[in-house]
Amino acid sequence: MNGKGQYDAIIIGGGLSGLNAAYFLAKEGYNTLLCERLPKKGLLDHPCGSMIAPMKGFFTFEQTKKGIFFKELDFLFTEQMIIDYPGIMEFIMPNGNNFGMKIQHPKQELIFQIDKEKVLKELADRAEKAGAHLYYGKTVSRLVIEKGKVKGVTVGDQTFMASIVLSGEGLSRRFSQQAGLFDSKPEGYILTYALYLDNINLPPQKRGQIGYFGNELMTIPNSALLFHSYGKDKGIIFISILLDEFKWSYEKSVEVYLQEILPKIPFLERLSKQGRLYDKKACWMKLIKPSQLVADGYIGMGDSVAPFGHSSNSIAMIMGREAAETAIDALQNNDVSVAHLKDYNKWLKSDLFKGVEFEGSLISQMLQFTDEELNALADAFSETNLTPFFVGGKWDVFKTTMKMMFKKKVLKNWKVLKRLF
Repeated sequence: MNGKGQYDAIIIGGGLSGLNAAYFLAKEGYNTLLCERLPKKGLLDHPCGSMIAPMKGFFTFEQTKKGIFFKELDFLFTEQMIIDYPGIMEFIMPNGNNFGMKIQHPKQELIFQIDKEKVLKELADRAEKAGAHLYYGKTVSRLVIEKGKVKGVTVGDQTFMASIVLSGEGLSRRFSQQAGLFDSKPEGYILTYALYLDNINLPPQKRGQIGYFGNELMTIPNSALLFHSYGKDKGIIFISILLDEFKWSYEKSVEVYLQEILPKIPFLERLSKQGRLYDKKACWMKLIKPSQLVADGYIGMGDSVAPFGHSSNSIAMIMGREAAETAIDALQNNDVSVAHLKDYNKWLKSDLFKGVEFEGSLISQMLQFTDEELNALADAFSETNLTPFFVGGKWDVFKTTMKMMFKKKVLKNWKVLKRLF
């Protein structure tokens, strides 16, 4: 890997967005370099539920004999890549009541959970076969910007130049920030610390995401304890903390706080004792919305630009393809200016981003609610399945909203509800 090379496109990050972008650029013959700081293919350094879901009008999945085909990406999730079909996202309030998303037949609706390491390896292999240059263990330290235009990246003491740079950097967002995509300061930060367990043998009704909220339950303000299943035998228990400023340290370690809370939740305590701890990971997210997704010579993708610090796996993958198509059009026209790239900004108002934004807003607001407000929220949503707000189209959301508006429990708790919308 020699410095000062000239590429058509440089991609920061070897995640779902970056690898899809690399594939679609390379297969059209563009000289493409991808730099990933992790040392090899298939690694993931932050907690992830690894869920995949279709969305009407945006992307389509087809069941085949060999697996599930993602039509818009020409990608097959083989049976070996699919680990489960969980159907719940449940939030449990201080009084024990709950609400959330419940999918009756996730397998028929092609809502599934992937082995993300296997998917990342397959995406990397096909990008390389298409001609992309993938370099692992190479950390991009900064963008090269000349006269307001992104011209390349610096990796250690080496500089690599390109006609356009695409960033799928993930949760850090610092390159999208350096490129000028954010006009404001972060509204806050979310610190997450996770314990990874196996040998937990979960029944189907407990497979999915479960969140436990409440100030009496949690010993750190503005925090919650969450659980993500990962197939039948694996799961992640993690604490998420909403902060005004970024910090890692507390009076005690975050893991000690997490362990102190577990005995209050019998289900999670049983899993922590029954299962084998095989990994620990931590990450943080910046809660900041971009004002745009492109700059001169630069396109942001996936978690680096999504609302509230993260995107879904499906969105990250499709953004990689659309970012590549936007870059290809710009390269063909020899114009990588904001004016030429601006159509990519349509994502800011898309229904796909709205679903991610709803989830992020819901969780960040609940982290700030009093126990009384959390109980009121559960009461208001007790008769509503929130699935359309997470994975539904505009019409599905409209119908669900209209049904909610005429329910007595919604009207009674409107003061709490309006803080979410």
